[in-house]
Amino acid sequence: MPTVMILLFASGLAGAADARYSTQQYLQRQQQLVDQAQREQQAAVNDAAAARQKIAHDRSALEKAVQQARARVKKLKKETLALKKQQDALNAKQQKLRQEKVERTRRLEELVGFIRMSARAGDDLLRHSQVNGLQPQRSERLRVLLEKHRFPGMDEVRYLRDLLLEEMRANGEVQITSLPILDRQGEELIAQVVVLGDFSAAYRSDDETGFLLYSAASGRFFALSVLPSAHLRDQLNDYFAGISESVPLDIGHGASLRQLTYRSNFSDQVRQGGVVVWPILAIGVIALLLIAERVWFLRRNSFDAVGLLQRLRPLIAGAQWQQCIEECKRGGDKPLPRVLRSGLRFHQMERDDLENALQEAILGEIPRLERFLSTLAVMASIAPLLGLLGTVTGMINTFQIITFHGTGDPRLMSGGISEALVTTMLGLGVAIPIMFSHSLLSRRVETIIAQLEEKSISFVNMVCQFRQSGLDQ
Repeated sequence: MPTVMILLFASGLAGAADARYSTQQYLQRQQQLVDQAQREQQAAVNDAAAARQKIAHDRSALEKAVQQARARVKKLKKETLALKKQQDALNAKQQKLRQEKVERTRRLEELVGFIRMSARAGDDLLRHSQVNGLQPQRSERLRVLLEKHRFPGMDEVRYLRDLLLEEMRANGEVQITSLPILDRQGEELIAQVVVLGDFSAAYRSDDETGFLLYSAASGRFFALSVLPSAHLRDQLNDYFAGISESVPLDIGHGASLRQLTYRSNFSDQVRQGGVVVWPILAIGVIALLLIAERVWFLRRNSFDAVGLLQRLRPLIAGAQWQQCIEECKRGGDKPLPRVLRSGLRFHQMERDDLENALQEAILGEIPRLERFLSTLAVMASIAPLLGLLGTVTGMINTFQIITFHGTGDPRLMSGGISEALVTTMLGLGVAIPIMFSHSLLSRRVETIIAQLEEKSISFVNMVCQFRQSGLDQ
């Protein structure tokens, strides 16, 4: 319809513009336009019917496609749900595997750490083992296990195991071989060496026999700077010669052998003791001289009391008093003869007076017999006190060093501790023999005095007896 109206409008405009056209032509033209409009209308109706038919066909196809799509969506939803469940199961399995991986990684790291720790301990053990002096390159492969960024293989682990088992076997073996060693002068020589496991080693050369120490830094054996005693050297030589089956062994891995080089003598201890040592030593020397003098004096003044009285008995019975005095003089300047000579001068006196005279003579002998004993007792008391004084001064020095330098280096405190211990040792070492000697000498003097008193009583009884028998006659 819009097309027809446009055409009519156009024809009217054309007829209005050209008045020469006739009405017939106008009508024909109008009819043509109407026919054309009808044809176009019919074509439009046909097109619309075709379009509706096509739309209906397409709608059916679309509905079928929608149904198919819905069915596919439903199917896909089921598949998606199944895949989601499968994904959840896989995620759970993955999480479990991750946990297992973390756990196994942790265990593996612990295992690797333990292997490296064992390798480090084994390397340290082998480097300090004197068996390594016979096989110096055996621990080189252990360096691989100590690398942080390298995963140890089973070959390295087996090698570590075999190496440790070999070290265990070597620790229980005795090996005799010839090796280059460093002697006591620091010169290299080839000597016969016996290696007693990982404990100690000994050597024998043309000149000497001694013990060896192993240096882990150089991987070599060196001779101990001090030769062992003759008894130990004989045992080593017998073992090297195959005569003896026993050999001296240091189970302290050289610690006991090193003590031989650090053993201090008496002069070293005296120097370590400080100033207080000298008074203690002076007391010891003086006490030794006094003890020697007392021993010599008592031995020189020993006498045969029984024999002297037996010789005096017949002289007293015959009232030969001058001969009795001469017999006592022949006894020398000894306590009993002097006491009896004093008594013989008073033989005519009464018994009590005679006993008093002899007792006075005995009292006169006691100072000579007990001479220096009190001095020894004082020295025995002073010596440990001086040792205690040295201990106090040594501890004072030690605490002063701690105040200034702290306790980081024990060697700084060793001087004060040595002074404290050495003075105490010397004080007790001097006091104990002095006290022992004082006790023996005192006991001996008491015995002599008791003998003097006993024999004096026997002498008085003898004089009184024979004097009474003379009066009776």
